Amino acid sequence: MGERRWLLGVCAALVALVMVAFWPAVSAFYVSWDDRQNFVTNPMWWGLSGENVRWMLTTFHMGHWHPLTWLSFGLQYELIGGDPGASHAVNIGLHALNSVLFFLVVRRVLGMVTEEGAGGGLSRLGVVAAGLGAAYFAVHPLRVESVAWATERRDLLSTALLLGSLLAYLRAVGEGEGGSSGVRDRRWYWAAVVLLALSCASKAWGMSFFVVLMLLDVYPLRRVEGVRGWFTRAGLRVAVEKLPFAAIGVATAVVASKAQSAGMATKTLAEWGLVERAVQACYGLMFYLRQSVAPSGHSPLYELPVSVDPLEGRYVAGYVVVLALVVVGLMMWRRARGVTVGLLIYLVLVSPVLGVLQSGYQFVADRYSYLATMPLAVGLAWAAVWVVRRAEARRGAEGGCLR
Repeated sequence: MGERRWLLGVCAALVALVMVAFWPAVSAFYVSWDDRQNFVTNPMWWGLSGENVRWMLTTFHMGHWHPLTWLSFGLQYELIGGDPGASHAVNIGLHALNSVLFFLVVRRVLGMVTEEGAGGGLSRLGVVAAGLGAAYFAVHPLRVESVAWATERRDLLSTALLLGSLLAYLRAVGEGEGGSSGVRDRRWYWAAVVLLALSCASKAWGMSFFVVLMLLDVYPLRRVEGVRGWFTRAGLRVAVEKLPFAAIGVATAVVASKAQSAGMATKTLAEWGLVERAVQACYGLMFYLRQSVAPSGHSPLYELPVSVDPLEGRYVAGYVVVLALVVVGLMMWRRARGVTVGLLIYLVLVSPVLGVLQSGYQFVADRYSYLATMPLAVGLAWAAVWVVRRAEARRGAEGGCLR
């Protein structure tokens, strides 16, 4: 009963934190970017008439296919109207929901990593640390673009469904009970599949989610023992489980590519070559890490340059960061596998927006970090637990010496 009160208290604190940080956006108008084409001059989201719903389900408007996001705007229009304040209020509410769902994810992951009990059970220290990680995600300056820009509801809605899919998957496989390669509850398993499909119908960046699940199967779920474990009978069974998730990811990638082409947003290799894309990817990886740790100099548009000099200092710094991450990942594989898995999940989450398939006029974008910040937040929560436990152990050792 005491743990439940702590959980509810942290959830309430996260919601309050989000409201305090973002509620001023409710008084804002639509911004002079995509909001104008999406809402101000577009009547197709004004309610859920048959014609509007058909448009929402099939349109590639502005290079995107996200019918569930459009349906959410139509439902909003029916229930509370289409003024900018209503759109911002719904976005803030969705972000508050995401913060709570992410807290529940961090709590479960910490329960496995710190081995404080199966099923994600945690001490008060663990609950507070999970809340700290969720708060870091919730009010980080990089969140502003996704939350305060009405168009980016797709970020928020798709993430809510993606986190729901992850929680359902953890329930399905019996988190914290390593050593089992089977699905314990098929209902939760298929709930995870359905929620992923809905997430991808809100925004396409859940396409690589099956890779995240496979990494979690290695650690901390420990359903597969390292790389070689995937070639055992048990490992193959775990891989086969991912086929529905992978099929959704591939279908989403295909539809997203068609939508981008239809919106004439995709850059061809002639317009933006392989060297430029490689440089952009390395720089982007460094940019998102740096801004996550020490945010500064934010802009609504980091414009794609006309050309890049691969030997320019900021790009060379990106190569160094990528090399350092590879070295750290390899070194930590045996010593602290969670660090390597966390880095790989970070790379998987951020890879679709690193410019390999360049779309639009942005070189990088703050909103692209919405999912990618999460592994860093989990690492922060784990570090908080580790620091407190080390301090307690040191005090205990000193007390023993005095006695």
